[in-house]
Amino acid sequence: MRKMILMGTSASAAAVTAYLPSHMAYRMAGMKPIYDGFLPTSIGGNGPVMKVDVPVVLMPAMTEVIVDAATGNKYRRPDGDAPGDQFRIYEVAGMAHNDSRANPVYDPDPCRYPVSRFPTGMGMSAGLERLIQWLDKGKVPPRADYVVVDNDTKNDGSVLALDANGNPRGGVRNTYVDVPVKRYVAPNEPHPTPIKNPSPLTALATVELFCSIAAYEVPLMHEQVQTLYKSKKDYQSKVEKRMKELIKEGWLSPAYKEMILDDAMKVSLP
Repeated sequence: MRKMILMGTSASAAAVTAYLPSHMAYRMAGMKPIYDGFLPTSIGGNGPVMKVDVPVVLMPAMTEVIVDAATGNKYRRPDGDAPGDQFRIYEVAGMAHNDSRANPVYDPDPCRYPVSRFPTGMGMSAGLERLIQWLDKGKVPPRADYVVVDNDTKNDGSVLALDANGNPRGGVRNTYVDVPVKRYVAPNEPHPTPIKNPSPLTALATVELFCSIAAYEVPLMHEQVQTLYKSKKDYQSKVEKRMKELIKEGWLSPAYKEMILDDAMKVSLP
């Protein structure tokens, strides 16, 4: 084993950040660190993550950006490259706190609005791959814009600045928001009446909680889609083109090529 990363999502990400002071105190022989990097994901908070002597990539989801907007997104601090402050924040546009595409709690869907099928694993992999290359190969990762917060809900109902198709501006980009057929909105809400035949896992979970940390998706209006794409073939071509650009830029793992193209194939267009 060459390197070791401590990663956590949501509550376990809080455990990762809580461990950081101990990381600076407990060492192996020769004062080598136990962990070579940290990747806390789906986490915001009331203050920035402390500086440590190994690379850290923080990945708040769109949910955290929205919830923490009221307090000024205090977890944000400048990216750094210097020893003792190797740090990046990557906020993935369209990615919510919980993976409602894969989590069986959402099958069948217990939420008021159709849960998002945005591939959270794809979004998280952007940060993981950058971190691996940083600490293992010494390849300094690029910086990324934050998801843009305008705290103006008058025009679009969102504290985020939205593009013409209703998706977040800024952040780490992906084909789902750059070549859209849907808009991704957070948070979701529990269905007002209990659904029939819910997942057995909902007995172990709180529907209110899981819907609040999921996003939902809204198909773009027919007129919007017609403006964006001449045909289904044109749409698929644009998805593939953007996908290749993101892979070349290092923001998308080639492991997700088949999934992205399969999703595009399933879209109904003239």
